Amino acid sequence: MSFVTSAFIVTWVALLLLALALAGVVRQLRHLSGPDAGVRRSAAALPRPNIRLPSIATGVPLVLLLVDRSCRVCADRLEDLQRWSKVHDDAIAFAVASRDALAHADDGVTVTVHEHADGIFDTVEPRMLPFGVVLDPDGQAIAGGAVGSAQRLAQLIAAATDHVKVVATP
Repeated sequence: MSFVTSAFIVTWVALLLLALALAGVVRQLRHLSGPDAGVRRSAAALPRPNIRLPSIATGVPLVLLLVDRSCRVCADRLEDLQRWSKVHDDAIAFAVASRDALAHADDGVTVTVHEHADGIFDTVEPRMLPFGVVLDPDGQAIAGGAVGSAQRLAQLIAAATDHVKVVATP
């Protein structure tokens, strides 16, 4: 076998391995982003996890954000949640759960902080953080999922707002 033939075969084998590696990366990205990534979902289309947390039920819909102190995205969503809590009245409650101690919210922010909340994490079992759950007044989950963007947090808050409207309707 000549040098050119050997180089040709090695090149094709390398290209095949590169293509397989690229296919694996694309598959993982599709799995992480979900089957309907890029499709705008309404609040009604958010997944309804089978979660019940009556111990933190507030009597009004609750937006619960599970975070980790070392997560930069979690810190961004926590700031967003604090801003949302200033905008909404008492019709919706806001809470944060963390396995660690957190820096507490600014004055005037009505976000309940559950530190060392291993029980909440064990019940919710988030696949990634930050993770948000909307609970009805009895502590049953209405919607939930990963909250990687401010828009996703807004969708969860819209689900809580929609639940208030549904409950208030005679």
